[in-house]
Amino acid sequence: SLNATIANTISLRGKLALHRDDPVYGEGFFGELHVGIGLSDDSIKVDMRGCFGRVDGYRYWFVDGGVVLAQGIPIVGPFRLKGLYGAVSHRMVGAGKSSGNASAFASGSYTPDKNMGLGLKSSVMFDTGAAMNGEACFDIAFTSSGGLHHIGFYGYAEFAGKTIKIPGAQEMKEKYAALLKKEETYTSGDSRAIDKLKQLKQIDPNKAAEAIASIPTEIKIGIMGTMGITYDFTNRSLHATAEVFVNSPGGVLTGDGQGGRAGNFVLHIDANDWYLHMGKPDDRIGLRFNLGNILNVRTGAYLMAGSGIPAMPAPPRQVADILGRDLSELTLGRNIDALSTGKGFAFGADLAVSTGDISFLIMYANFAAGLGFDIMLKDYGQMQCAETGRQIGMNGWYAMGQAYAYLQGELGVNINLWFLKTKVPVIKGAAAALLQASLPNPSSFNGYLGVNVNVLGLVKGNMRFKLHVGDECTPVIPGGSPLQMAMISDLAPGDGDSEISVFTAPQATFTSSLEQPFEAEDDAGVQTYRVRLKSFAVTDEGGVTVNGALKWNEDKNAVTFRPKEILPPNTQLVAKVEVCFDKFSGGQWNAVYTSGKEAIETKECSFTTGGAPDNIPLENVEYSYPVIDQQYYLAGESTKGFAKLKFGQKYLFEQGFDYKLQFRGDDNRAYDSEFRYNEAEGRLEYTIPELEQSRKYTLSIAYTPKDTQPAATGSATSQKLFDNEQEGTLSVEGRAAEAAVERSIEKSILDYGFASSRYRTFAQKIASFNTDMAIAQDASYSFRFMYDVRSADEPFDMAEIAGVEKTEGKPLIRPEAELKEPFFTETVNPLVYSGYPFGGVRLDWRNDSEMGVPPVRSVSIYGPYLDLIEGEARPKNFYFPLAYEAGIIAERDFRNLQSLVINNYARGLNGFSKTIYDRFSSGSLPFIRKGFYKTVLRYTLPDGTTTSSCDFMFNNFLKFNE
Repeated sequence: SLNATIANTISLRGKLALHRDDPVYGEGFFGELHVGIGLSDDSIKVDMRGCFGRVDGYRYWFVDGGVVLAQGIPIVGPFRLKGLYGAVSHRMVGAGKSSGNASAFASGSYTPDKNMGLGLKSSVMFDTGAAMNGEACFDIAFTSSGGLHHIGFYGYAEFAGKTIKIPGAQEMKEKYAALLKKEETYTSGDSRAIDKLKQLKQIDPNKAAEAIASIPTEIKIGIMGTMGITYDFTNRSLHATAEVFVNSPGGVLTGDGQGGRAGNFVLHIDANDWYLHMGKPDDRIGLRFNLGNILNVRTGAYLMAGSGIPAMPAPPRQVADILGRDLSELTLGRNIDALSTGKGFAFGADLAVSTGDISFLIMYANFAAGLGFDIMLKDYGQMQCAETGRQIGMNGWYAMGQAYAYLQGELGVNINLWFLKTKVPVIKGAAAALLQASLPNPSSFNGYLGVNVNVLGLVKGNMRFKLHVGDECTPVIPGGSPLQMAMISDLAPGDGDSEISVFTAPQATFTSSLEQPFEAEDDAGVQTYRVRLKSFAVTDEGGVTVNGALKWNEDKNAVTFRPKEILPPNTQLVAKVEVCFDKFSGGQWNAVYTSGKEAIETKECSFTTGGAPDNIPLENVEYSYPVIDQQYYLAGESTKGFAKLKFGQKYLFEQGFDYKLQFRGDDNRAYDSEFRYNEAEGRLEYTIPELEQSRKYTLSIAYTPKDTQPAATGSATSQKLFDNEQEGTLSVEGRAAEAAVERSIEKSILDYGFASSRYRTFAQKIASFNTDMAIAQDASYSFRFMYDVRSADEPFDMAEIAGVEKTEGKPLIRPEAELKEPFFTETVNPLVYSGYPFGGVRLDWRNDSEMGVPPVRSVSIYGPYLDLIEGEARPKNFYFPLAYEAGIIAERDFRNLQSLVINNYARGLNGFSKTIYDRFSSGSLPFIRKGFYKTVLRYTLPDGTTTSSCDFMFNNFLKFNE
């Protein structure tokens, strides 16, 4: 190793490591060198790494490196180049390819992979001063046969925001030393002061922090975006995604989604399909502007093109309530959308403004207003209109659109006497307008207007008006029956395809959502039909059915056949899908028959698979425990280990070999364990031995030949040179050659690495955390986020907090807010959630099953922590990775339910008592109380097994107006 400083100007750090019989890297060496030029903030830093070696009979190598420029190099205007990275590799696969964050690759690990050829990566860091900073990475890799494996672009950017600097290990060490120095200064060796500080740390950590160090007020703010683009050459598909988050100080301006998510972008192009989705009608790109309970503004928009265009969205519920009509009645295209191919174009936008109770002296007021529009152009194929007998629209393309606006409000007087406290409305009113159009061929226009008013209960009035111009379209299928319209759009793999991967899951797509009723006219008049999947099967040449299960997409217009085991290798297979038709008659669905036979549409394809792998690729592991690449495995949580496969590979365990599962540590100590292959569930199950803490391990499953007979030496033979009665005989004795089974050969089936925690159990790890300070951030007029800054010897990794691919995106640590504090039991629950749902009124701003009602699952991930743990160094001090948001969610729930209850009661659509109406119309939530709020952290394995739980307390240390 090397660690030197030259003339206080140049720093050199480096090391060289040799590998001998390494289970992953075999024989070879690894080296790295870090050069710093200038030891101030103007420094230039250069990092280089390289690895060369041989394993399992093939050579591998990689070299990567980069330079970081503290001051940057001006390029154009304020745009500055802040750093460059590059890498080249051969027979190796590098981390960071699909992380969505380019910085991961700069310090990522490489592992040998004989299937990979040449790989190239490059990364650039940039900024424009304080306005923007970001990083972008380009990645391209080839297969060992010379073909392109994938090509991708990944990056992120942050705009117009000041963020807390994530210090490096050395800087953190210095900060910690400075903190200890402040403690020494505060106590001055006085035992009473030492005891007082210790007590403050236990009962009021915030005051302890205030006593020795100022609490930072800055939080992570600004605009952040991530982007990823990949091209899969195997499947010939391009897929790009992007996501944007917006957060401002105090939550004044935020994205409309969870955690400040403003929206997402998806672009997909392959041989059979393409689509561009920038938001959706039910998941719009949106922002929120909040001024406490004074003013709340929400905007949303979406733009979609290609396939997957959904049905026309209904207008807002407020519009329907004021107009006194059911939402389904106001939904455009409800009778024809089921016959659409799902291809087309759509965009829309909306704006909503609302206030809480605005008070002035004894007066109060609240208002809400909104406006928006939606436009869609979709392909309806050969569908005709019964009224005209012609194909709808222009060659099947038909446009629909709507525009709407509403306004509602209340003005009244607060009465607060010793015997009476209530609100008396002086004037209440609402108005809404809706204009809808469908065109061309036929063209129709609908207009709606609704107004209602109530002044002191003396002057009441309401008005409803509807205008209709143009022709309606009753859908008719050419030939007088829906059976003539092709409902099966496509079936993959393609007919005649060869060398199809055995991990392929055949898929069928449909021109409309299945089991969705639609109306069409035949000779008997207007009938209601639906299309239903009858069967989807894959069979081999002998007609034997491949065992599998069906998985539908969200819109139910595509279904995937997931084989239980991999597809049979080197086999010709046939995929066949059938749909049937039902007609609603006599109060029930009945199968449609033609010529005495059930009406069935069929599509099939024949394809041939390639060979099967002789191992379990990590891509075929759905989830595992220990988790693949887990950094802090807790040895005392569970002895149950498993690896669930996406596609079963039972053939690997039916070859008459001796199998063994082994854990090998970085100290070269090996632990053997028994395992079994659970064919019914397609997973490997084993017992995890007692592993040491703070170790790196490799889990491997391998086999050797099972033949236990001695090594073959050959049978005796005799070769006669001549045999004659007069001359005698002459022969040569020898031994016949026999094929011997070489038992020393070992073949690996599955290999992956992980590292153990320094703690045995989850409880021990949580108990090791020390509270450095508590932070409460105003999120609205009356509620706060709550965070903690903690010091610990070991943080959490991504698998524990956010979930990773090999945990199916589910975190190992699953928090729930207990909500048993007086603020919830005495105030929030009786006002907001008691008796929920209220008739037909349910929350419509969120899915109530995800967080729960009350919102027990409203403890979210604190974004800056994820940035921190993706760095190279393990931090000692950090924001605790979870933020307490139950109070904020409760407030939003109250505002949402308050609006729905009042509007529904006014329209007579309540389904609930006047007590509920009075509760929401006159109730309000007070400021969240000072104190501790309990959260239960459950340690849960990827298969859903909970092994233990711990309590964690969030501290709201501020009172109202403090």
